Amino acid sequence: MMKSAQAPAAAPAPYSLAASLVLSCRLSPEQEAVLEASFQRAKNVDPVEMELLAAEMGVPEGDVQTWFTARLSAWRKEQGLGANLNGLV
Repeated sequence: MMKSAQAPAAAPAPYSLAASLVLSCRLSPEQEAVLEASFQRAKNVDPVEMELLAAEMGVPEGDVQTWFTARLSAWRKEQGLGANLNGLV
């Protein structure tokens, strides 16, 4: 079976820090700003707050959760902290 030739993939567009961590979450700059502001207030957002943020921005709750997970991971790395293993390390 022969594979069809495909054009090479285009280089990804530049994204902000959070969006580059989670390419599957395509958020507008305004949406990212809302999430970043919320992250600066509290690193760990409770499920109710996450649901409200998603509803206000009109995005799936899973995208908000994924964004926060990736952003927290990046923040921990910036701070020189290890992986978030629920305090087991």
